[in-house]
Amino acid sequence: MHIRPARISDKDAIEQLYLAAFDQSEAAAVAELALEFLGENSQPACLNLVALVNDNNNDNNHNSEAGEPGGPSIVGHISLSPCFEPGSNKLVAYILAPLAVAPGEQKQGLGSALVKQALVQIKQHCDYILVYGDPAYYGRFGFNTELGQSFIPPYPLQFAEGWQALALKPHASSPEQARKFHCLGPLSHAALW
Repeated sequence: MHIRPARISDKDAIEQLYLAAFDQSEAAAVAELALEFLGENSQPACLNLVALVNDNNNDNNHNSEAGEPGGPSIVGHISLSPCFEPGSNKLVAYILAPLAVAPGEQKQGLGSALVKQALVQIKQHCDYILVYGDPAYYGRFGFNTELGQSFIPPYPLQFAEGWQALALKPHASSPEQARKFHCLGPLSHAALW
């Protein structure tokens, strides 16, 4: 397995990954979200990573393009995007969304590898990461609902127990008061929350 920054040329493979990995009722919306972040030009920048495995089981062939015969295949993707104070461009945190692993590659540590790599890369840019997902899964990385309560999402949540946060640096304790924030355009749709 190899993890690298996602490229615009990965667009079709990323879309197919999300369509395969998610339930039909939400797959198209999540695939669209992933593709919008791939093309997003924000400051600070979004982080988009892909995980690849080689079709011919030769992990040394990282220079060929995904999708080439015998070349690597994209089997995982993750996006993290910046969140800002309302009416400002002051960074509050990054939000992890979306994340997908190909059905045939799940439960093999690939999703965990993507999350860990993303956290290492984003740590230099912010103090907090937010996520709206399964507490049992994200809790393994240190995300927790208590810290999540320190950040007020821009829309009402369908599953409040899924709202979590992670402090990336020792000095980044819970904010003294809950902080509001706004997301980039791709996450600015109430239906996603």
